Amino acid sequence: MMRIRPRTLVIGAVLAVPVAFFAWRMLRPLQIFVIGKHFERPVSTTAAPAVLGTLGARRCGACHQADYREWKTTMHARAWTDPYFRADWRHEGREQICRNCHTPLDRQQPRLVVGFHGGDKWDPILKPNPHFDPALQHQGVTCAACHLRDGKILGPYGPTQIRAPHPVAKFSDPNELCVRCHVVP
Repeated sequence: MMRIRPRTLVIGAVLAVPVAFFAWRMLRPLQIFVIGKHFERPVSTTAAPAVLGTLGARRCGACHQADYREWKTTMHARAWTDPYFRADWRHEGREQICRNCHTPLDRQQPRLVVGFHGGDKWDPILKPNPHFDPALQHQGVTCAACHLRDGKILGPYGPTQIRAPHPVAKFSDPNELCVRCHVVP
């Protein structure tokens, strides 16, 4: 009769634990990001001023030409079409949550989050979006994604400082435009 040595059992156990852990992680990947409340859903555009029409950057560029030219050269403009993001997104299983930064407007997403299965923010309940605009989606982080809040365009000037064809509001802190996405938990 063959007897198993205690040393062999210890080595087997030490090797079995990491193998089991990595096998489990292959089935249920480890999520390293915590999804904050502001990442749960895209930016709502329901209160967008009608005068804006489309929420595309080109529309903003009609008045804000220098800003539009600059935006076209940025990673914001390529947030959705960037090949590195697209490859990573496909590799990671096309997580819905990634859309909320790379296509942050509700009109940029073909399906909208209406809740979460068991409260798990990595497992959203989705419904078709009747206002989905594929052309807008390809613009990535467009002007309205950062500047449109509560039906007003946020910027460095308030309503008494500038005459604009749309409602404006002065941001209290310039960083408030960036912090929605540029935050690390």
